[in-house]
Amino acid sequence: WLVLQLAAISLVAWLAPSQAERALAGGFELRTGLLAWLFAGAPLPRSLAAQPLAFLVELAGVTLGSLLSGGLVGNWFLVRAVNVAGFTIGSLAPVAGSPPELFVAFPLWSLARIAGYAGLILVLAQPLWRNQWSLTRLAARQRRLLIASAGLLALSLLLELLVSAWWQPAAQTLHAAVSLGA
Repeated sequence: WLVLQLAAISLVAWLAPSQAERALAGGFELRTGLLAWLFAGAPLPRSLAAQPLAFLVELAGVTLGSLLSGGLVGNWFLVRAVNVAGFTIGSLAPVAGSPPELFVAFPLWSLARIAGYAGLILVLAQPLWRNQWSLTRLAARQRRLLIASAGLLALSLLLELLVSAWWQPAAQTLHAAVSLGA
């Protein structure tokens, strides 16, 4: 489901950008922020560095919201993260001039965060559904998934902080190299 939603939002943002901008809250600002980030060195929009409070609210919604609502609130934040990632892909893909340049359209940090959120929601929704509120028992039973999900979230933060800064010059260098070769 997450892959289909990501593909559908990406396709809509690519083929019908103005409709996608209206469908996503702050879509126009996000698209212009993404282009400014990629080509003008502006801060990455909707990132931890740009909006730390929004990230903390999202993380609390995924963790505490999933725990207290059986995953309902966590899934709302997950869907929102998938929509933003799909919009990012659909907004940046047309900017790529050739297939090798398409890599800049895929925000690896967002994809890792989505995978981490999905795992956390699966684990943290269980106490309400099973009526077993022992978090130590849950942590023992779902240790691998918790560790993998937390690891993916940590990886997403590292990628966002390290790779997103490298993405801009790499995209510009690749674009220049492809333009010279054509």
